[in-house]
Amino acid sequence: MNPRQEQFSAPGFWADPVDFFSDLRRDEPVFELPGDGSYMLSRYDDVKAASARPAVFSSRRPRLGEGDPEYEAIEADSYPVVATLPQNDPPVHTRFRKLVNRAFAPNVVAALDASIREIANSIVDDFGGRTTVDFCRDFADVLPSYVMADWLGVPRSEQVRFKAWSDDIVETTLTPNMSRERMLETRRTYADFQKYFADIIEDRRVSPRADAVSLLVGSRVDDERPLDVPEILDILRAFLVAGNDTTANLLSGAMLLLLDHPDTFAEVRADRAALPKMIEEALRYVSPAQVTMRTLVADEEMSGCPMRKDRRARLVLASANRDEKQFADPHTFDIHRDTSGHLAFGHGVHYCIGHLLARAEAKIAFEVLFDRLEDIRLAGPRDEVRRKPMPGVFQLAGLDLTFRYSTGDTARADRLGP
Repeated sequence: MNPRQEQFSAPGFWADPVDFFSDLRRDEPVFELPGDGSYMLSRYDDVKAASARPAVFSSRRPRLGEGDPEYEAIEADSYPVVATLPQNDPPVHTRFRKLVNRAFAPNVVAALDASIREIANSIVDDFGGRTTVDFCRDFADVLPSYVMADWLGVPRSEQVRFKAWSDDIVETTLTPNMSRERMLETRRTYADFQKYFADIIEDRRVSPRADAVSLLVGSRVDDERPLDVPEILDILRAFLVAGNDTTANLLSGAMLLLLDHPDTFAEVRADRAALPKMIEEALRYVSPAQVTMRTLVADEEMSGCPMRKDRRARLVLASANRDEKQFADPHTFDIHRDTSGHLAFGHGVHYCIGHLLARAEAKIAFEVLFDRLEDIRLAGPRDEVRRKPMPGVFQLAGLDLTFRYSTGDTARADRLGP
């Protein structure tokens, strides 16, 4: 194992991989990972090109747990895992995308604005007058979970279960060499997820509501057959990850960036029109989903480096978004740069279907926070704020903030009374 492979294999690698990716872009843009023989693509042009070529870089992947009697026994007692949106290629992927698109149409997302604002305000109310909170736990994790719960038509009290399910799904997606014990554990929790939502799906068949599950149950395009239960469950799995983890990590990452750049923080507070620019730059800089996985269905070459058929390829979105050839001075947080080419939501046929909702949540969240709170600061030393070493994901271990409530905080008075 060479020094770079040792560096990648070290515990805690994913807590701070930025310099490693910079070295890869310069010296080894197609890096063969130790242990599983997969490739890591780090340059912007390569990541974008691979994302746009599903005929070579397939989203289909080996079935987890195949041949393991205990794993298959768990599956036999629940529902099979089928491939729909994230783990499929055209033309099969195209069918599912058409059936799901209407759930994320611009008018549907716009209709959620008032609800998102109400949720954000209610979370600040739930601070209960505290002037120190863990922003990750007390706000960033909660907001997207509540939005997702309302959108799916389930109780907000399920937020903790949603978060646990979402974390497990991310781990199974981005950890090819997962231990057998952990693989079985995540399959049991996914069986719980399946059983929970299968009951809701059957209820919506009988009594449709104004929620996303009902939209999926009733979704039809031309002569396409309706979605069956395993297909809806897999789509909901994709919703859960995109609607919880990635948005939560964007919120906490953007807040930390603002705290690290007080001039930008002051500018955005003073000019709310700058919020969308700040969010796009935070998406580029943080890259909440750092890696997306593909499987090579043919021998290929990128940046002069050969890759062999049937190997896995990790497209490092986080590295592409810091590529010096695409973004000048890429390690500088600059809300006035042109971010239009960033790959935080992916590229090509798998461009994140929920991008409008994630952007809306982030914009409204910061509007509410700026309305309700002043003098937001870190509650402890900056060097104690750390990322979790989660493979392929940007996630802070915590973000303790201190603040005071705005003197003009009429929202709290209106909601709670004098």
